Amino acid sequence: MEECGLFPDDITYNVIFQDLLKKNECQEAEIYLEKMINQGFMPNRATFEMLLPLIPNVGQDSRLRTIIQKLTNVEK
Repeated sequence: MEECGLFPDDITYNVIFQDLLKKNECQEAEIYLEKMINQGFMPNRATFEMLLPLIPNVGQDSRLRTIIQKLTNVEK
């Protein structure tokens, strides 16, 4: 996408982030979260709402726990 001169915005990052979470690709989701933040886009309400259904699984997936911690730290 970026090779073609198209750069994602916060909505694009959230769509990608959500898709990766649905596929349980937490490592890739974490990478996109970092890209989003590095590009100056802060996680918003939609980003947090994507994680709510996954909270019961946090104990089983340390990568998901890391993502939630990163989101929490960004908001401070």
